[in-house]
Amino acid sequence: MNLAYKLIHAFAVPLIRNCYNIHIKNSENLVKGPAIIAANQPSHLDGFVLISGIQNKVKKHIHFMTKQPSRYNLFLGKYLAEPFLNSGDHIILQNNHLASEQLRKITSLLNQGDYLGIFPEGVTNNTGKLRRFKNGAATISRLTQTPIIPTYIKWGASETNPKCPFWENVYINFGKAISLLKKTSRNGEDSKLTQILKESIEAMQLESE
Repeated sequence: MNLAYKLIHAFAVPLIRNCYNIHIKNSENLVKGPAIIAANQPSHLDGFVLISGIQNKVKKHIHFMTKQPSRYNLFLGKYLAEPFLNSGDHIILQNNHLASEQLRKITSLLNQGDYLGIFPEGVTNNTGKLRRFKNGAATISRLTQTPIIPTYIKWGASETNPKCPFWENVYINFGKAISLLKKTSRNGEDSKLTQILKESIEAMQLESE
């Protein structure tokens, strides 16, 4: 973990914990070994929310895989999220493509027992309805034989158009880990696992209504 990551982490995590009421459900599903945390993303701040929620329950580093930062609508997103992602301890995709060098970095982080965070929709989505999931989490799970923990995030009484006001309630529900039974090179398996992942998060969404 580099110095930039440590400094931003030391500032952002306490800020999030003090500004938002984070409620955790089913934290027992956070496995002791490496895992992929795959969650919906109703807010630009969900990465920080996940770090705060997870580290409040288990002592784990979580590294995020994301596309190249572009534009953030929120003050905290621009001045915290963008520098945080560029601090060096995260995997930033170029042209939404997972290169072999990035896969090696991911494998190394998972071998350390860390978590990898992925938002399968690929974009922030505050409509209340999940979009199509990309296969990234499933592909990495297959290639590294790492379980995926389906995760549902809900802001306030309704996730529709969260404005992220201070002291908002944030609910995080961790589902039971899912994975392929064996390592395979068949890409068709990725789509199947992605569908299972989406259905798991949709079930948690229905449960929260």
